[in-house]
Amino acid sequence: MSSYHLSQASIGAYIDALESYDPVVIQAYPSSIAALASWLDAGSAHYRGRALRGVLTSSETLEPGVRALVETCFGVPVFDWYGQAERVVAIGTCERGSYHVLTDYGGVQLLPLDDGGYELVGTTLNNPAMPLQHYRLGDRVLPGDGAPCACGRVFPTVQAVLGRQERSLVLPDGRIVTRLDRVFRGRDRKLVEGQVLYRGDGRFSLRVVAGEGFGAADEAALTAAFLLRVPGVEVDVVRVPAIARGPNGKFEFIAVEG
Repeated sequence: MSSYHLSQASIGAYIDALESYDPVVIQAYPSSIAALASWLDAGSAHYRGRALRGVLTSSETLEPGVRALVETCFGVPVFDWYGQAERVVAIGTCERGSYHVLTDYGGVQLLPLDDGGYELVGTTLNNPAMPLQHYRLGDRVLPGDGAPCACGRVFPTVQAVLGRQERSLVLPDGRIVTRLDRVFRGRDRKLVEGQVLYRGDGRFSLRVVAGEGFGAADEAALTAAFLLRVPGVEVDVVRVPAIARGPNGKFEFIAVEG
């Protein structure tokens, strides 16, 4: 089900379709399942699917309040997952609600920071084609207390994963838009990197760092891919020499003008 077409006008139909299909597991971005849960909560309603056993979230930071709301409205536990494209660190939630660092997936170190958090540093264990050693991710966690988890697993735990915060947009028609980075995938070497810039009032620009051979046909394909996910808006392609990074060396996939 499309996360790009969620709106206050359509969420009821999403709930109806889910209850009709009656899945055992719902996998969703935190922002998307939060929208469904908020709609249910506003109507003092609860999800009525009988087969559901859990909700899996990933790709965005899951806030404690969102977890609590989803578990209340859907009546099942939320299992949150943390990973990244570099595939050097994986953290998953067990049935007891603890975040376990999967140390057989990557060699993980915690670099202490001044604010009491720890930065994740990972070393590849399962990617011999492109191993990364002591790779600083820029994402942060709160450390655990070292006590064994009641689930019985030996993987160490952390209290919370603090990165990453992804921006969500609410369009004038009420649609909720997030996770647009997939628009830029599959462009081979013609596209170095890209960013979505929201200019307000349903207007977007796709800021791209073009590689060799990137032409008008590629711009048209990008525009079509974007409109497939976010139809009915204005969008253009703007070529830029580089995309500005934040202090952690990364950039937001969705930026807002001004």
